[in-house]
This record gives sequence, structure tokens and C-alpha cells, in this order.
Amino acid sequence: MRKWSIVLIQKYDSIQTYELDFIISHLNSFVSATLLYVKQDKLPLDELEALYGKFPAEIQESSFGVIVGEKIKARNYVAIGNPAPDFESKDTSGNPVRLSDFRGKYVLLEFWANWCVPCRAEHPHLKEVYKKYNDKGFTILQYSVDEESAADKWKAAIVKDELVWTQTSDLAGLASMVAKTYGVQPIPDNFLIDPNGKIIGRRLQGKELEKMLDDLIDK
Repeated sequence: MRKWSIVLIQKYDSIQTYELDFIISHLNSFVSATLLYVKQDKLPLDELEALYGKFPAEIQESSFGVIVGEKIKARNYVAIGNPAPDFESKDTSGNPVRLSDFRGKYVLLEFWANWCVPCRAEHPHLKEVYKKYNDKGFTILQYSVDEESAADKWKAAIVKDELVWTQTSDLAGLASMVAKTYGVQPIPDNFLIDPNGKIIGRRLQGKELEKMLDDLIDK
């Protein structure tokens, strides 16, 4: 099993290297813009900006080129250390909820959807973390990128997964202004926000989230 794991990792790394080499060697290709879009969330921001900056205007202005440009702007806007952009959404009963309502607590802003298998696979661990830290000044605010047609499935998933923290959505999919503002893609994606509203972590999953909370509030 270990041998095959090593082989798979090597194959994955070789594919990533090939794709990056292709982009660098074909800056005038629309395919390169598509590849950069697929890879944008896995690349360091400075590397992403450097590659995108080498594209000619025609490629930057292509459909995928425009999206990559938007993702770069969003990643700069919601970089660690910046204030978390406030927003207002609605809970499952239609009541307004603002991110700033949770000021004074550590908040995990978690983006998910009912159809997202990795998102829902993370829920058991999130429940453990919530139970451990909720009385120590920590909470979770989940924002669903489900669409209007999946409203009932979104609510059913909350019940089935026994999620007890605040749930919000504009039911506009990944096209929602909240998702765009935070540069969400792919999901699951999350932001850890401190009591003053500053972003202090992103894409924290499993033990990584728990360790950070241990360092912050479990003293």
C-alpha cells in the first residue's frame, strides 16, 4: 500500500509540473488560462500573480482569464491579517444574519453545499470541535453555496448531519456575492476569524483547525 501511495504521489507531482510547464511555455494559449483556473487555489498567491501577469491581454480577458483575475483580487482582499468582509445573509427561517453579529468570538466561516461530499465528510469533526470550544468563545457560521432549487436538500442535510450552529445562504450558488467576495472555489473552504473580525486562518481542516484553536483559546 505504501509503495502505491508513493507512486501515486509521484504521478500527481509530475502532472502538476507538466501543467505548470505547459502554462509557462504557452502563454498565448487559451488552454493555459483554463489550466491556471483549475490550479489557482493550489498555487501560492505570488506565483499565481506572476503567471497571470505574463498572459497577454487577450488571454487575461478570456472567460477563464477573467475568472482567474477575480480570484487573485479576492485572495488579496481576504488574505490572512485582513479584516473579514462583513455580509448579511438569511438563515433557514429567512431571518437576517450578519457576520459582524458574532464579533467578540472566534468564528469559523465555513463554505459548503449539500451535494459536496468532502464538505459533509468534515461535519463529524466540526461537531467535535464545536462541542470542545463553543463554551470558550468559539462558534461556527456556515454559508451554503446551494442554489434556490436545492433549498429543501440544504435544509435536509443540516438536519441529517445534526448541525447545531448558525446556517445561512442566499441560495445563489457559487455566483453569490458572498462566495465571490471571499474567492470561494472549490469547497469546502473556510476562514478562521478572531474576535476583532480579522482573518487569522484559511482552509483549516482536521487536526490543523483543532491545533490552532488549542493555541488560541485552550490555555
